[in-house]
Amino acid sequence: MNNNITTPRSKKSNKNNVHYPLLIILIIVFILLLILSFILGFTMAKRLYSSTSSNSNITQSLEDKYAGLTKPEIYEGTNPNIVLEAIPDTALAENTSAEDVYEMAGSCVVGITSYVKDQNNEYQVGYGSGIIMSSDGYILTNAHVLQDSYHSYTVSLSDGTEYKGLLVAADNKSDIGILKIEAEGLTAAHFGDSSQISVGQRVYAIGNPSGPTLNNSISAGIISGTDRNIQIEDSISDISYIQTDAAINPGNSGGALINEYGQVIGINTAKISGVNYDGLGFSIPIDQALPIINELFENGRVTGRTKLGAKVGVIDKYYAESLGMSPGLMISSISVDSNLYKAGIRVNDIITYADGVKAEDFYALQSVLSSHKPGDTIDLTIERKVNNEVYTFNAKVKLMEDIEEF
Repeated sequence: MNNNITTPRSKKSNKNNVHYPLLIILIIVFILLLILSFILGFTMAKRLYSSTSSNSNITQSLEDKYAGLTKPEIYEGTNPNIVLEAIPDTALAENTSAEDVYEMAGSCVVGITSYVKDQNNEYQVGYGSGIIMSSDGYILTNAHVLQDSYHSYTVSLSDGTEYKGLLVAADNKSDIGILKIEAEGLTAAHFGDSSQISVGQRVYAIGNPSGPTLNNSISAGIISGTDRNIQIEDSISDISYIQTDAAINPGNSGGALINEYGQVIGINTAKISGVNYDGLGFSIPIDQALPIINELFENGRVTGRTKLGAKVGVIDKYYAESLGMSPGLMISSISVDSNLYKAGIRVNDIITYADGVKAEDFYALQSVLSSHKPGDTIDLTIERKVNNEVYTFNAKVKLMEDIEEF
């Protein structure tokens, strides 16, 4: 006799259950469609700013054009001698329209395409803009548009005519570069004296956002600020930038910031971007670019720059308080050929003063370095913590020349 009694499960209605598999399938299909549409939309948006070309026909045509090149072709020529024009009274430009400005200056802005082979033997393509400095084909742009990894350039005029670009020189620290094309009778830019600009003045940005797709676009805005000290990526320079709310996007780099009179007053270089930011573009003022341009023509690089020979990081007052030390610049590494180690300075020391100037950020230190020449000696005030005791001492440091090869 079987004593195992099986209690039958209570039979629930399957009226609702029968729809669950179908509902789950519909939900999965809907999610997949959403993902697919997102991928397609993202790909289209990304393609607009794509910097890679894997088309075999393009690769072959570039190979034919630039066969054997591993470095940019260098052009050695004469300085076009840019002259900064005075900026007329702003009141005279009240009736000037964006159309007028584009008519005056649009043809002096060019597109620049840069090429380099990647590990798969295909070309990486980068897009930027440039400004015609002279009628015989000198082009002013950003160094990051040229980049030392690229080895060939194509320059496109506003009418679509293309030329091979030859590298004259470039300086990464200031982000200024120069190309040369073999052309004559070009429309050269008129350069205004950017030291005369004022906040609130109308300005226009002309360039190639996204590259050839939207070439020679113009956007309008105002000068939002002057003498802005900002850190662009890892670079610290002496340049005080013009801030503008005129739209500057990838591909605009190296293009022109233009006033109401069609005069170029800046080189569009960077923007602060993010969810919480909008309308924060920055341009290199022409009056600050001019000495660097002249040096690039005369010496092929910028000479006379100084450096400590160390990497430093900012220690703000809150972090300094937690350490029981003063705010300043903490040394993270020291170059073997610098004078710091010999002067008794070590990693993790904090520079609090340089030549009596409070070293509260990179720019304070940079301003001191810029006032000296290589070989000069400066006085540093150093704080060091040993066994929870803070020691302060002064050290004399001999400055090195900051030699940069593009």
